[in-house]
Amino acid sequence: YEMDAFDMAAVIKLQRQIGRRFNKVLIDINGSRDIGTVHKCLDKLQKTLMPDLFIVKSVQIKTLVLQTSPWLEPEDLLPLLPPPKN
Repeated sequence: YEMDAFDMAAVIKLQRQIGRRFNKVLIDINGSRDIGTVHKCLDKLQKTLMPDLFIVKSVQIKTLVLQTSPWLEPEDLLPLLPPPKN
């Protein structure tokens, strides 16, 4: 189904018509919408649907993700370290 992701009433109506919870949501952002707008959309959908998974096609998010690196806590590194020698 294709619809305005900001129209929560329409999203809820469609979910009721189908008779199932939307547990996965695919959002194809038309063009390169501002990342703040994308965040607002995701926030509204998260609060309304509480899906298990979001898939977002967005040039802005892709650009942001490619500029990041994972944050690792010291305890996260333990499985990556070789075992101690006896």
